[in-house]
Amino acid sequence: MRKKKFHKSRDVVKALLGNLGINKENFALFDIWEKESGKLGEFARIIRIKNGVLTVQTDSPLCYQEIVLNKSLLLNKINGHYGKKILDDIRVINSNERTRQ
Repeated sequence: MRKKKFHKSRDVVKALLGNLGINKENFALFDIWEKESGKLGEFARIIRIKNGVLTVQTDSPLCYQEIVLNKSLLLNKINGHYGKKILDDIRVINSNERTRQ
């Protein structure tokens, strides 16, 4: 019989968050997004942070357009919280569109 190897829960969570591009530096981004996106944040959720690109998903065409139109303003506000440039772009996808890995 093969021995089962158990992993510490913190290691599992760290690996899962790492796969989504979430680390200690950008973990606060979830709160910052909620604050800076205002009502849009109710309809758009962060699904990935990778290589300076924040990917958000929405099921509202109106919300999609609002984020696209206000992308540079949102980027400036978010980067302003960090005092440096951590995001280069915001990618918005519809909920029926699959994310590219």
